Amino acid sequence: MKFGSLTRYITGVTLFIEKSTMPTTKPRVNVALEKPLFQEIKELAERNGNTLSMQIRDLIYEALDIEEDRVLAKWAGDRARTFHSEKARHHDTVWKHLKNKK
Repeated sequence: MKFGSLTRYITGVTLFIEKSTMPTTKPRVNVALEKPLFQEIKELAERNGNTLSMQIRDLIYEALDIEEDRVLAKWAGDRARTFHSEKARHHDTVWKHLKNKK
């Protein structure tokens, strides 16, 4: 999406919730970016055929996915450190116990 010479001055999106004639009912976020970062995201959006807003949304989804992976890896590491095979139940024992409860 081209706005002529105005694009070089746009470096953020404003957070406000308004009930007038907004094109979307989704919440908005205000982000101040350094010009080089803004330019990189703008070029990425153009390469991917996305609007700037959609590209930033996709990057946030990716960042959240990476953060989720980091947290789950930490939990798995904590669990592995505290795991004692002598205290663990065998798969067949657990399922037999669950079947007997029915």
